[in-house]
Amino acid sequence: MVDVPTLLSGSYDQSWLESQAQLVCSKLTTTTSPPYTIVTLIESLGPALTHTTTSVRHGGLTIITLVLDNPSTQLHQEDAGLLTMFYTDRLRDHHSLLPSTIQGLAALARCQNLSYEHLEKMLNSVFSEVMVQQQVVKDRSMVFTMLARLLRDRLDDIKSLATQFTVGYLQACEGEKDPRNLLMIFSTISSMLAILPISHLAEDVFESLAVYFPVDFTPPSGLVGSVTKQQLVEGLRQGLAHPRLAEWTIGLLLEKLESDLESAKVDSLQTLLELVRRCGEREGEGREIWAREVEGVWAALKKETMGIRMQASKEVMELAGQAVREVSRMLGTVVGLGTPEQDIAWTRWMDRLWDDCKSSLSQPSTKLMGLAGVVLGQVARSGIRQAGEVLTLAIPALYNTWEEHTGPEARRAVLEVAGVLLQGGGVSGVKLEQEWMDKMFAVFLSAIAAGGADGVMAGVTMARAAGVVGEKQQSELALGLVEGVRRGEEGMGTALADLAYWNKDLVEKKVIPQLFEMEEHGLSALCRMWEAGFYPSTVPMMVDRLVDGQISLEHSTIFLSQLAGYSLTEADKKSVDPAALLVRLVQWTGCRDEEKVGRVLAGLAELLTQENCQQVGAALVKLDKRQDMGIISSVAGSVTAGVLGEWSELVDSIIDVNEG
Repeated sequence: MVDVPTLLSGSYDQSWLESQAQLVCSKLTTTTSPPYTIVTLIESLGPALTHTTTSVRHGGLTIITLVLDNPSTQLHQEDAGLLTMFYTDRLRDHHSLLPSTIQGLAALARCQNLSYEHLEKMLNSVFSEVMVQQQVVKDRSMVFTMLARLLRDRLDDIKSLATQFTVGYLQACEGEKDPRNLLMIFSTISSMLAILPISHLAEDVFESLAVYFPVDFTPPSGLVGSVTKQQLVEGLRQGLAHPRLAEWTIGLLLEKLESDLESAKVDSLQTLLELVRRCGEREGEGREIWAREVEGVWAALKKETMGIRMQASKEVMELAGQAVREVSRMLGTVVGLGTPEQDIAWTRWMDRLWDDCKSSLSQPSTKLMGLAGVVLGQVARSGIRQAGEVLTLAIPALYNTWEEHTGPEARRAVLEVAGVLLQGGGVSGVKLEQEWMDKMFAVFLSAIAAGGADGVMAGVTMARAAGVVGEKQQSELALGLVEGVRRGEEGMGTALADLAYWNKDLVEKKVIPQLFEMEEHGLSALCRMWEAGFYPSTVPMMVDRLVDGQISLEHSTIFLSQLAGYSLTEADKKSVDPAALLVRLVQWTGCRDEEKVGRVLAGLAELLTQENCQQVGAALVKLDKRQDMGIISSVAGSVTAGVLGEWSELVDSIIDVNEG
């Protein structure tokens, strides 16, 4: 079948070898008697495969490999076993035959009929005979691809060979530098950690990954499709952040956090966050490791969150704050019945953190107080249990500071920090009914009643944290905020919108009616209510008052400006009646005098449909086509073609005006 004499002569090139392989593939798929098999091929190539000239042996092996690598080639188990022995023997031949040998083994690895025994033989030979890192990039890639495919397609067999496979794989990839190969290695190791029983090799796996952290890579400029640094960073993170490696990864991350490079700090913190998240998903497993490491973790995070630096990185500080929150969430969350290890880890964490923060809460004239508040606020955001514990410690301490320091700046600082903590508790869903909370709430109400910039700050701060208090106190807060609006304090409207997040019913039934009763300052506060979902319920009444002349010219301008600048939410669009609002506005005598009205009309016109546009069209037809063309254009220029088609009378009248 194969032109053996030409092969033995050495007078051929790669294209000739490929043509010979194609002829063999055609023969293998043709029924003959006796049957022509790949074993027949090997026997016929015997003189070439045993030839003393290396290039001739290489040619014979290449033909077999090309045939084996062809998708049409099917192997029986016996043939697959024979070829496994054949190729593993070739691994000891001249090094120039190694690429074809590796390609052949990779093709065999895809064979479904390869037995467990021969798979084990193949892996033993590859790991012991092939010095992977001495091969070119392409051949190394072929080895890593073959092993990754085996892990995916022959998982049950690989699980039985887990130790052999893992040790061999780690040796094969040691020292790898090619970015594409590294991406594959990182992905494969992550899979190995997830599915293979290799806890006894966890430290070895960690060491194989740790040498690459943090990633230092710059892709070649102008190379399309090149691997990016971010891909490598994320690939490596998937492995290092596996809970099985937490015992060693935590130490590595704390070490790299000491780096002066911002990128190293960012990578370390992002990896820590991923590790914490994944450890939290394992329902308390590994808490004993965290119990040993919490002191070091807090010490490192303290430097980034509370350390006084000349040029502190905003990104690093934010990530460190997130890490405080997520570590608190993981350690403070009771899983199942709870274990002593869980309690020890959380208690140690909270004790160290509070010890370092509590003294700062008594120093309102320093930056440390604000930094400590941010840290404790992150703990408060991490869960109900965590919020309850940290607020029980911090709020009484802040109240004492407020009593001891009577200066306005000091007391403002206390309220700001208390607000951060209480807002964190609100996010977590904790309810505070203790006496110390009553005292602090009274402080906020007192500041709100005093008015001014500090009163507005106190109002907004407490409104955003109103979830931690009961309905009675929320009503008291609403009353104080409404009085602030009555005094003309702009920010109180924002505070009422924030309060609506926690108690919408209270704001809708008790607050909004009072705002409508105010002739002057209620309007601005009502506009703030739109962000809280009250646009559909307030705007129609506000438009009625505008059209009926119940709003002064100055406040009409403010209202229209707010209306023009507001972007309707999807909920607003579903609830508001744009046609009714448009009819009222276009009939308003002041409509043509306000340039902002055009934007309002256009925005509402976009919501019209063919089903609800008739009344608007009729109102537009009645307008003076010369004096009110601006109004008509604002509406007609913003509707859909379907709506415009319903307004044929209006369109005809506009055409008549233009032609005239």
